[in-house]
Amino acid sequence: MPLPDLICYRLTASVTELVDVSLQRSSATVEVRVRSPAAGNGSTWWLAVRPLLSEPLGKRPTKRIPMFPMKLRSDACSPIVLGLYVTCFGIGAFNHARDFLVYGWRPYSWGPPLLEAFWTLLIILDIIVIAMLLSRFRRPGLLLAAAIMVADVTANTYALVVLNISAFGLAVPLQATFLGFVLGSLPFVWPRRVSAFDHQH
Repeated sequence: MPLPDLICYRLTASVTELVDVSLQRSSATVEVRVRSPAAGNGSTWWLAVRPLLSEPLGKRPTKRIPMFPMKLRSDACSPIVLGLYVTCFGIGAFNHARDFLVYGWRPYSWGPPLLEAFWTLLIILDIIVIAMLLSRFRRPGLLLAAAIMVADVTANTYALVVLNISAFGLAVPLQATFLGFVLGSLPFVWPRRVSAFDHQH
């Protein structure tokens, strides 16, 4: 879709796609929605342009205007989602630590050796996930969080169904729900790559 004649400004970044153009008649402002490779990950940017209507079209100067990223709803929700991650993994670490304090160094000795080793490691893995999510290693932290929940739900479902351990009757549905939340929210909290354009603004 070509730019209308009303817009005579040169963009500061190369534009690969013009998504939408709308004219605000009250303020004679044109809002342009574009996609730019400099934005990173095909992000959508808004531009507000106020043409110099008093000058002839051919004599209007070309003016540089900055591009500012549109605040996405997912960006605003990311701290909330990450807070839920940290809270849930913190609860898991607390529960496993309590088991060690109450039942000694082998609180899961009643289970098969492989499951005992996994449940024992969860206290360490939960703490590592929390530390990574709160640091600059958020990407591997998100991947580790998803992997832990997949393994945890699989192991506990096996203990409930195959080993007939009724104590997991409540834990498995709750953990499966949290697993669905993690997998569903992962694309929305995945950090985008920082481009050279971001460093300049």
